[in-house]
Amino acid sequence: MADFKRNRKLESTMSAVCLGIIAAAVLGVLIKQNDFDMSKYGLKPSAGVSSEAQAGKEGSSAESAPGDVPEGFKIFTPEKTYNEETLYEKINGKAPLYTDAGFEELSSTRFALKANPDLWFEANIYHMAGSEAAFYVFSTQRRPEAIYKGIHNPLWEYRTENGYFAFAGSRYFEFVGSSASEELVAEMIKCGREMAGSPADDLPEAVSFLNGSDVLDHKTVKLSLDNTFGAEGLNNIMIASSEGRSLFWSKCKSSEEALELLSVYDSFLSQNGYNLAEKSEKSRTYEFFGLKEYFYVDGDVFAGVHEVENLEPAKEKLLSLVAAVKGETDENAE
Repeated sequence: MADFKRNRKLESTMSAVCLGIIAAAVLGVLIKQNDFDMSKYGLKPSAGVSSEAQAGKEGSSAESAPGDVPEGFKIFTPEKTYNEETLYEKINGKAPLYTDAGFEELSSTRFALKANPDLWFEANIYHMAGSEAAFYVFSTQRRPEAIYKGIHNPLWEYRTENGYFAFAGSRYFEFVGSSASEELVAEMIKCGREMAGSPADDLPEAVSFLNGSDVLDHKTVKLSLDNTFGAEGLNNIMIASSEGRSLFWSKCKSSEEALELLSVYDSFLSQNGYNLAEKSEKSRTYEFFGLKEYFYVDGDVFAGVHEVENLEPAKEKLLSLVAAVKGETDENAE
């Protein structure tokens, strides 16, 4: 009988310990859901948080104080982060696009409107290796259903019926809403702009000249990291459309680098059946079944037009583009 009582007492003790562990785990989850490091999202700490408390959290994985969420929102699901090795868990098919460009970390969480919890959005913030990498993923994945009404500059932001997309510095923002709600999208844009700050202040050099310039349609600009137009070695090329024409350019580190790109594309076209129509020291014109390619070097800029029927108007537009890239007027262009 004594052994039976001791066993019952031991079982009661173990049950109490287990319940305590479960309670602690649940409490930890609740705390985690209300305690996020919103600095990853570009948001400032809540005004009610003491500087001492914030200082104690810096440099560690400890989270910001509760309440550091976009104004008018509440945490809907906990934050989750992904690194280069785990990114495929979030975006399996597209992970290489990010990792090949210089991916560092993805911070992802969901926020719900306090006034209407049925309206929520998932905020995905991709931290890239630099502004060029961030612009690459932003421009490469520009949605065909993009909407530009109410957008400040399509060079760094656009929206869809239920999403908001932008880049600023080394961060790429991808917000996707639970429904096509104008109320939700408006709040997402407001939140995204608060996080982004001033994108115009940290544009990649290759497109910075476009801020305030109408030489090109900003929403058509994209970056090709490598093998542009199928040409191996034709890397870091900007591409944009203008009046139905495809223009391309690269602001190189030196004139020698620009000439190397000219040589790469020259060799590619000649080896793939294009007919050389004109050639000079720093320019080439090729023809292929009625379509023309023209490219040249001006100082440290390599630029050209791709597959056009009427070359002369395209060349005029190209000269204006190169002048803008070099910070010149058309009259001063070489």
